[in-house]
Amino acid sequence: MDRLSSFLLRRLAHVERRAVRRLAVRNGLLTMSTSIVDGHVVGRYVPAFNPSHLTGDAERDRQWVRDHLAAFLIEGPQDGHGRPVLVPAVPVWPAHLVRRPASEADINPATLAYAVRAVAEAGYAPSVKSMATLLLLAAAMEQSGVTLRDLGKVLRQSAPVFSVAVLVDGFERALPLLIEESDVVPYGPYTGMAADFAFDDDLWRWVDSETRRVFLQIPAGETNRPSRSALRGQLLRALADGTPVLAVSETHQGVPDQVDLTCDVRLTGDGIDRLLVANLLEAIYGSEAVMRHDSSIARSMRRP
Repeated sequence: MDRLSSFLLRRLAHVERRAVRRLAVRNGLLTMSTSIVDGHVVGRYVPAFNPSHLTGDAERDRQWVRDHLAAFLIEGPQDGHGRPVLVPAVPVWPAHLVRRPASEADINPATLAYAVRAVAEAGYAPSVKSMATLLLLAAAMEQSGVTLRDLGKVLRQSAPVFSVAVLVDGFERALPLLIEESDVVPYGPYTGMAADFAFDDDLWRWVDSETRRVFLQIPAGETNRPSRSALRGQLLRALADGTPVLAVSETHQGVPDQVDLTCDVRLTGDGIDRLLVANLLEAIYGSEAVMRHDSSIARSMRRP
């Protein structure tokens, strides 16, 4: 796996484990304190349960957390509008478990850190769809000669415009979903607004108990695309207001001309190939498994 693909997958795993820790804090399984170190705000997580329940065997301890504390690692129920349903503030602690002692002085800091890692690993459920989408994006970046540094510079600008065309069914929806549902893209989190609806002037929106940066999502499919005049008006408003614009297509001719002419970053990818399949299998099962089955992968990709 190349460095870019490896980095993006590691970042995805990092932000998803961070989301698990934050959820565990909201549910009372972990506690967090903050301090300022060299001008940076640093958060410190500690378990609210007694870490003596853990054995030091990582796989066994992950399973123990799942077996006994799974209620603390899931979101509370929501209504049809995405609002939390009125439920108890935190899940109920199992009667046979003991909370962490009030004093931390007698507990090794390494033990506390290990317990926090066990919680994050227990709640981490890697998404194959998200990993495949990131690998397709990395391949498009390599093919288009665009680096992460280039993307970072553009994302810091006001009203950046992105055009992404990858020849894979479902990519047009998968990439915006990845951007919205994870923090893998910096300077977020983000929420998309479809161009076929009325566009407003909000640069930020309050979504799911957090502030999210709005981006204008341009549909590439002809059935969903607004008229040329309507799209032109929405693009002008987005550029004037400083709103990011993203157009994603599953064909190399699907991005509207208005976006293609104004985009700051243009990415094109050829879709699924043997290398992408091998990278995805490596991300899921490890490099040794891929090396053992490399010839089988090559044969399967040659089949009609």
